[in-house]
Amino acid sequence: MDRKSGVLMHISSLFGDYSIGGFGNEVKYFIDFLADCGYSYWQVLPFCPSDECNSPYKSPSAFAGNPYFISLPTLYQKGLLTESELSCQKQSTPYVCEYERLYTERLDVLKLASSRVTNQMEIETFVSQNPYIENFCRFMAIKKANSDKPWLEWESEDYHEDDFFMWKFIQYEFFNEWTEIKKYANNKGIQIIGDMPIYVDLDSSDVWANKHLFKLDEKNLPVSVAGVPPDYFSADGQLWGNPIYDWKAMENENFRWWKDRISLMSKMFDGIRIDHFRAIDSFWEIPFQAKTAKEGTMSKGPGLKLIDAIKESCGNTLIIAEDLGFITEDVIRL
Repeated sequence: MDRKSGVLMHISSLFGDYSIGGFGNEVKYFIDFLADCGYSYWQVLPFCPSDECNSPYKSPSAFAGNPYFISLPTLYQKGLLTESELSCQKQSTPYVCEYERLYTERLDVLKLASSRVTNQMEIETFVSQNPYIENFCRFMAIKKANSDKPWLEWESEDYHEDDFFMWKFIQYEFFNEWTEIKKYANNKGIQIIGDMPIYVDLDSSDVWANKHLFKLDEKNLPVSVAGVPPDYFSADGQLWGNPIYDWKAMENENFRWWKDRISLMSKMFDGIRIDHFRAIDSFWEIPFQAKTAKEGTMSKGPGLKLIDAIKESCGNTLIIAEDLGFITEDVIRL
């Protein structure tokens, strides 16, 4: 077997001029650097949108892309932003991500760009061919119409078409920009390893559109949530708060949701790291009202049935299992 090496560097950590690392020239410079150093792999963190703590491991979508990674200079080159609009987005602090500014300004800029596109039918076709992404775009438009409240607090599922289209444009642009970057990397001999969070957020398009696939009560609140038990690092364990999958319901649908997720990521990356892999064997399940993770118990995961579904969907894509936590012989066998 050939010995190879690589570097972990998330997109947000790349240098750039617009508040966060993105899909601009900074990506190609980094790929050139990797190739010049003789590396074979570039590993990234999850590409899905991040939560209020700027983490992509509790995302509003397992399928959508982070809007902050879209290259503003690329939109300028396409005639979707003016020079002054681009200039106004220049960062103030070059060494940290300006998340507060991104929250308040970036979507307005992307909405402005979306209002100027001339390939609307192309964008509509892309989204219609990707139903999970279409669900996410509709979810975000409805969320905006409900003052950005969680979907459990929505008063209506009406939305404005221009907000819906903005999110369609964002996803179309995200995936097109990334496709070009991946092609550039592969041509330089660099393979890219993506990262797949094991769970999603309760306030996500995945739960909203697939409630039956999660352990929810009659009010659509989680029966139990995810985390890890107490260990050397934390006496209380970790209370993550993600809703738990209803693995029986997943199996009844032949793990369709998981197969579609793996299939998408196999197109986006040359390898996939499965975060918290050990949960496929067994996972820490914590009552929803619990104050700490100490109140949880270990529950059985889907095991080999899900592994077979992943193998069926990944083609020749490299699959990496995270080796972290309390690893048992059963986990090792998987």
